Amino acid sequence: MHIFSSMRADDILISETSKRGVIALRAFLDYAEKGSMNGTPLHTGKSPDSDFEVSVIDALHQAGFESEAQVGVAGFFIDIAVKDPGKPGRFLMGIECDGATYHSAKSARDRDRLRQEVLERLGWRIRRIWSTDWFSNPKGELEPIIRELHSLKTDMSVDEGLYAHDADPFEEAEVDAETNDEEVTSILGSEFSLRDRLEAFNKTVIAKHFPNTPKDRALLRPAMIEALVELEPVSTSEFVEVIPEYLRKSTEPKEARQYLEKVLDIVSGSEVAQTADRTI
Repeated sequence: MHIFSSMRADDILISETSKRGVIALRAFLDYAEKGSMNGTPLHTGKSPDSDFEVSVIDALHQAGFESEAQVGVAGFFIDIAVKDPGKPGRFLMGIECDGATYHSAKSARDRDRLRQEVLERLGWRIRRIWSTDWFSNPKGELEPIIRELHSLKTDMSVDEGLYAHDADPFEEAEVDAETNDEEVTSILGSEFSLRDRLEAFNKTVIAKHFPNTPKDRALLRPAMIEALVELEPVSTSEFVEVIPEYLRKSTEPKEARQYLEKVLDIVSGSEVAQTADRTI
């Protein structure tokens, strides 16, 4: 099953009062992304388990990160779930504190290894703070966690540019012509299918020039290739007309500006080749 969606699971906000259908949709999208069940956190509304957790939550708040206590997932409760300030509904990290929950566990092995393995398989990034270390040096315990949270949080400037203002990277400035024409010519002259050519162009050209683009925002990600193969647009205006808006707007603008024209050349070349074959 291939799932095409204009939103991710993290974009759906749920709480203890959310409708069953909303929760089910979020869980379905979460499974489609991660390939595992029961990964959707439950907002329990429970209070922190101890004063220790309260002090950690307060320190995180002062550092600019809001969090929620006792978030449930897969039958477990994460002591502190830190929210992504740039993307509501998404958690950056789970922080485990050795409070009352730890002492009520059957063994330290259950707590330290098995429980963490389950949570990490569900996509959680887990960090642990021990109360003895916290009370003796809270700053030293918190600083590495804050640094990691800053590296994980969603870049709000990116989201504002692509979503908040409904920017469409394909309707912006003209494409930069910096691509090596020999690379494109070799792909245009290929005897492989259009899908293979697009995948080759992405791997040999685009990915090399933009190695840090997230996979779900790449110009030639699988969903976009599928649409190009099916609809075969051969001009920018035709591309904007026939390619779904959610695909265009979730694409990295720099890739779109630099490589869309070359991608359309590949599509156009494939169409010309198919026409010639039919004529012969």
